[in-house]
Amino acid sequence: MNYDFAASFQEGFTSPSSTVTSFNTSNLRILHGMIGPKIQTGGGAFRAFLTVKGGGDNFMFSSAPVTFSTFTSSVSGLRTNNVVGVVYPGGGIEAYVGPIGLRLDVGDEIYFQNGAHNNLRITIGPNIRF
Repeated sequence: MNYDFAASFQEGFTSPSSTVTSFNTSNLRILHGMIGPKIQTGGGAFRAFLTVKGGGDNFMFSSAPVTFSTFTSSVSGLRTNNVVGVVYPGGGIEAYVGPIGLRLDVGDEIYFQNGAHNNLRITIGPNIRF
């Protein structure tokens, strides 16, 4: 599960004599919740994997400041909000030195709201193996 906080976007206007650009904050926030299996190659220091996850996305509009209570209220209000179905096919690689590693994950988060909408997701970051 992850929570996308309010994001900034840029708007611009160009006239023959000047260019004006402004940065604004979007009130759109998204709560992602997915679960699914991961199939991987051997358990050595380097491995590849495939995954297919399913779940839901909750798209919300809120101008409230982003705080921990904003997150918890969005989780507790899922039954009353508009949640759309999601499927995420993907794959990637992991490399470890002892228990510490680096993981690269590439996939397509497809959400279904008046048809299918594709979103390429590429994530990279540290990983700890227990």
